[in-house]
Amino acid sequence: MLSPLLANIYLHALDQGFLKQKEFLGRMTRYADDFLIQCGSRQHAERALVWVQAQLGQLALRLNAAKTQIVADAETGFDFLGFHHRRVPVRDRSGPRSSLLRWPSQKACQRFRDRLRGILQRRGLLGHGREWSEVRDRVNRYLRGWGSYFRYGQGTRVLGKLDRYVRERLARYLARSQPKGKRRRRRRWEDFQTWLRERGGLIQLTRPADWPANRYRGRANLRWKAG
Repeated sequence: MLSPLLANIYLHALDQGFLKQKEFLGRMTRYADDFLIQCGSRQHAERALVWVQAQLGQLALRLNAAKTQIVADAETGFDFLGFHHRRVPVRDRSGPRSSLLRWPSQKACQRFRDRLRGILQRRGLLGHGREWSEVRDRVNRYLRGWGSYFRYGQGTRVLGKLDRYVRERLARYLARSQPKGKRRRRRRWEDFQTWLRERGGLIQLTRPADWPANRYRGRANLRWKAG
């Protein structure tokens, strides 16, 4: 896998060749060494695949066979840059039509869950008497970063499921972190889930407009000042 800088250098010739080629009709989208070509028919898609293989061969590069395929976006869809893209029927004022929509892919969602579990299992966090505000802030920073990328699209349903997953994982975390003792009344994790939903202070992936504004620490390094 090439770094973004090296990929842009190596694949600049691919970009230029695409603008000049007349083998097929299509549109190429590329970020570093990840790219896709959208065509109107399977015939043109097959021509595009042959063309790309030839172009990369001239650069002493080759396609990743496991990640290269021709798919129909209206049937199986495809994953690209963390999003799943699929053409689905929609209806608007002009009547029924089809539109290519996108939402977080299954792999991206699984990595999200794994990362959240990792945050809560980090040494010095789980079971070591950390204050809830510290745990909340650490989780919120991850939610904000992840959500800022995946907020663009039509992923409300997927993001809603992840919001519920976050509350459940944190509720179970808080239930396990309760002080132990015979005379202490331990609360169920469902009680913490209700508390998180009402007063926990967690940001929600489905409501980016409610996220608190970024706060910058330290003094700004200004190279000019007003006269």
